[in-house]
Amino acid sequence: MQTQPGAQSTELPLSRAEWELLVRLPRHVMLAVAKGRPQHTGSPHDLSTPGDTSALPDTAAADAAVDAGRQATSQLVRGVVAVIRSEETPAGSYTDRAVDQAGVLSECHIAAQILHDRLSLADATAYQDWLLSVAGCCAPDEEFHDGLKRALTFT
Repeated sequence: MQTQPGAQSTELPLSRAEWELLVRLPRHVMLAVAKGRPQHTGSPHDLSTPGDTSALPDTAAADAAVDAGRQATSQLVRGVVAVIRSEETPAGSYTDRAVDQAGVLSECHIAAQILHDRLSLADATAYQDWLLSVAGCCAPDEEFHDGLKRALTFT
């Protein structure tokens, strides 16, 4: 699978569906973090306050972590970032609405299997480390971050 239309040839041994999973996974991680945080419900038992942005992921930090992948030594990570930042990539998709933490952890487990089976150890490790850095910028929830680490670890 070529990493970006019009780019120099960077063939990876991935199907279109596998490639698309690796490209959408960073966005899904960020969305799952946002959906997993408590939101103000108006209930007297709700401890959050309306307009409180502390529950929102730090999108600037997450975007910076995504962009840091442009400097990665891994062709895979650079290719994923190039597609994410290309003008041809839609801002969101219908699958974004269905994102939840359990679903993202399942996607991460599938991605780990793909990375292990189809790519070099260097590319697999670089992608996993990069995705964890993106998650770390927007996921102070240690439980979810630890779940990502477990899901991305192929055993």
